[in-house]
Amino acid sequence: MTPNPKPYLPCPKEKPYRSKKHRKAVEKLPCCACGEPYSDRVAHHENPVGWGTMAGKCDDDRCLPMCQKCHLWRHQYGRDTFWTQVGKDPEKLIEETNRMILG
Repeated sequence: MTPNPKPYLPCPKEKPYRSKKHRKAVEKLPCCACGEPYSDRVAHHENPVGWGTMAGKCDDDRCLPMCQKCHLWRHQYGRDTFWTQVGKDPEKLIEETNRMILG
């Protein structure tokens, strides 16, 4: 058996799932935090716990609809503080959002 000549090379990263159609569908839903149905919404990428900043954005199927105000608060307060204050579970919201979009 021949040893690996370059064992120090990292494994290639998987490309994240990207879908503009999915993000646009998420943006049409009411804000998942405050329920605001008519404000300008964004598709917020909710990274799983444990993802560092080096990981970049997660897959588009982990997007949540947020109004601009809640999106700003989410980034200012951080994951745990924001969702505790809102009183919702982001993982359940992601499942619900994907069910609404994907059926």
